[in-house]
Amino acid sequence: MARFEPYILSGPDHERVPVAIEEMTRADAESTNQPPLWQTDWTSDFIQNEEYQKYAVRTPEGELVALGAYEILERALVVHIVYLESSPASNPTLQSEPRYHGIGRVLMAFGIKLSIDNDLGGDITFEAKTPELERHYVRDFGALPLPPLGAGEAPRCLITGEAAKRIFVSYLV
Repeated sequence: MARFEPYILSGPDHERVPVAIEEMTRADAESTNQPPLWQTDWTSDFIQNEEYQKYAVRTPEGELVALGAYEILERALVVHIVYLESSPASNPTLQSEPRYHGIGRVLMAFGIKLSIDNDLGGDITFEAKTPELERHYVRDFGALPLPPLGAGEAPRCLITGEAAKRIFVSYLV
């Protein structure tokens, strides 16, 4: 039987580094307010919403490399990715040469897994922070653009069907 084995990429040769994805702890959230500061305060009321499932991504050495918040929307038949963030050392908006790559992709694959595990077919939705990121998700992940929820709102995307399958299957062994 196939198993979900998430990984990220390290170094110029993009070597695979296995990671564990586990429930985020209070200490994980509080670490985002310690140097080096993350872009987002994961202790905020917004992220601490009880309806969100929050997860931490760690290397085998225990290094916290990312956090993700997900909402299971059974009435919409999707898992909505509320927010994803890489640690400062791997955040491409903070580092010209991030320590790890593929963090967003593995967090999306985990969202697809949550969708499958909740009988929602593997579909995920999320907001792209910028139009440039939306184009990246469409081009590199096979995302489908969705209409924004309102004027001035962030671009929204859906990953479904073959695109979701391609992402998810790449983490199965």
